[in-house]
Amino acid sequence: MAEAIELVRPKESLEQEIMDFRAAFLGVGEKTINGSRGLHHFESYQEWLQRVKECERPDNELLGVQTTLDWKFQR
Repeated sequence: MAEAIELVRPKESLEQEIMDFRAAFLGVGEKTINGSRGLHHFESYQEWLQRVKECERPDNELLGVQTTLDWKFQR
């Protein structure tokens, strides 16, 4: 049976799930969450969400890779 991973842009309605994800990482002693645009640094979901939205612009001045469209991975 194939497993599917679906990556979606963060949005308001995902706040609880994303902050639970953050808490799970930090709760086991992780210091970073790779690929999360610095989620581990933000206690405020709204501030983190704003940072992610800023990264969508091709001319953003933030270190890292510009965010891209949603995509699915089928294994």
